[in-house]
Amino acid sequence: MHMELTGQASFAEEIKKTPEVGLFRVFEQLPMGQILSVLGLILIGIFFITSANSATYVLGVFSESGRLNPGKKVLLTWGLLISGIAMVLLLSGGLQGLQAIATITAFPFGIIIIFMIYGIIHSLRQEGREEQQVEEKEDW
Repeated sequence: MHMELTGQASFAEEIKKTPEVGLFRVFEQLPMGQILSVLGLILIGIFFITSANSATYVLGVFSESGRLNPGKKVLLTWGLLISGIAMVLLLSGGLQGLQAIATITAFPFGIIIIFMIYGIIHSLRQEGREEQQVEEKEDW
């Protein structure tokens, strides 16, 4: 931001048009930009791999009724499904297609979260009533 304001670099318009190149355009302006770009790619890769691994594990646990060590076949199936869906979405609509699907799938999730909020409030009230039962004593 400082570079943009002082006129040392002008990449705000390009980043506005194609946000996915923003990180690398900023790295170009810094010392050792090539090394930072490679490190950035490695970190992005690690992020995607760990996120996909976590999603696969959680879906595997759900698929096996809460068993904390889901089978390899279940994990492999979910991993292939997730990677296949991501690949199709990226190839069909690029980043905009992926964002549209994320928005569409978030709506039903929002409704589920509203029900979860209601459930936790109801549960906390009920637990509070049970915990706060105090013997009635004579008030002097």
